[in-house]
Amino acid sequence: MFFGTDLAMERRRIAGEMDGIFHREYAVGDASVSEIRIESDEAAEKLGKSRGSFLTVSVPDMTEDIEVFEGRSRAAADCLLSLLPKKGSVMVAGLGNEEITSDALGPKCIARIFATGHIPKEQARQLGLAGLRTVYAVAPGVAGQTGIEGAQFLKSLCKTLSVSALIAVDALAARDMARLGNTVQITDTGISPGSGVGNPRKEYTRESIGVPVIAVGVPTVIHILHAAAGIFAQEITEESEIRAKNYREAVVTVRDADALIRHAANLTAMAINLALHPSLSAAELSHLTAR
Repeated sequence: MFFGTDLAMERRRIAGEMDGIFHREYAVGDASVSEIRIESDEAAEKLGKSRGSFLTVSVPDMTEDIEVFEGRSRAAADCLLSLLPKKGSVMVAGLGNEEITSDALGPKCIARIFATGHIPKEQARQLGLAGLRTVYAVAPGVAGQTGIEGAQFLKSLCKTLSVSALIAVDALAARDMARLGNTVQITDTGISPGSGVGNPRKEYTRESIGVPVIAVGVPTVIHILHAAAGIFAQEITEESEIRAKNYREAVVTVRDADALIRHAANLTAMAINLALHPSLSAAELSHLTAR
């Protein structure tokens, strides 16, 4: 089946009810959270996803309101915290190509991460920042730019720095246009960059990297087939998928993609910062990461 989406919640809806899946939904402020746990190999195969947890935070729209923004960021931060190791240093990697707007989420997010690996413990204490978690941030680029597979690069980096986990931030594909920029998926199963748009690269998983990999993603594109189906309110049938096979690699995004990426990067970065530095407020983190 051609799902055309990286979101586990959309794949579950398409595939229908089945054994081996735990699902619940709940609200946190004006954000809604969908929790899916794939508990069997059979369910994993049917959904085309690995066994593990998928926490999806959906918000009505992106906003500049500081109070609302902080509340939504904390909802995502709580989901991330539930999957992260409690102790140890963490590497945050922004995947994607910054020169392509819809693929720039990862690098844009990294620019807002509060990295602390370079701060001596004594200096942190003097600044009133004692107890900070050691955090590294990197944007490895894409193989077409560097000639190096990102997974290969990050495996070496994680080993050298002895981190306890890797948080990989990447742009995703969705099946519903309304989810672009308004949904954050957090999973402990890692990520296969480019899989949602038919260009899969080497996977970032615990097995390939050597440490737990928590993937954080926001949908920024939709396949043209699904965009058309949404516009004309038509169900996608197996026959229509066959007819549109040549268009599967065609994806579209919204007109104000620059603003969408900016808001999504700010939201994901703040969620990660709050999860990694819970003693700091959103206002303090905004000040520390101001560019």
